[in-house]
Amino acid sequence: MTEFTVKLVNDEITCIGYKKYTEHVQGVQRDVVELWIDAEGTTFEDIDGLFTPNNTYRIENSADTEELVYDNYVIRAGIARVPKEDGEGERYEVKLAQLTYAEVQLQQLQEADLDNKEAIATLYEMMQGGM
Repeated sequence: MTEFTVKLVNDEITCIGYKKYTEHVQGVQRDVVELWIDAEGTTFEDIDGLFTPNNTYRIENSADTEELVYDNYVIRAGIARVPKEDGEGERYEVKLAQLTYAEVQLQQLQEADLDNKEAIATLYEMMQGGM
């Protein structure tokens, strides 16, 4: 596989391969995307800092002709440094699992609840200041 670019929310990274499959992660069957990154010149800390939930809730993979955008792949199921298939050097394998539909809905409800609480607090402060 030739090199291709993967766009994260705030970064871009060059990958040398990827794989998509379903796996049991955190007690649930989930869609998983595994990205392969050349280890030459890249540290574990570099990889660890890139693949955070805030940076992986939307991923664009220019090499995937079936599904260009991956949404909600925020569960980091693993990072491993392994030999390349051709035996020439090593690569990082970053495994990201997707949130379930129920988890996404719950997250949206929690965010909406925070907005409501902030609105109520603002209204309360306005009422206190107006008396």
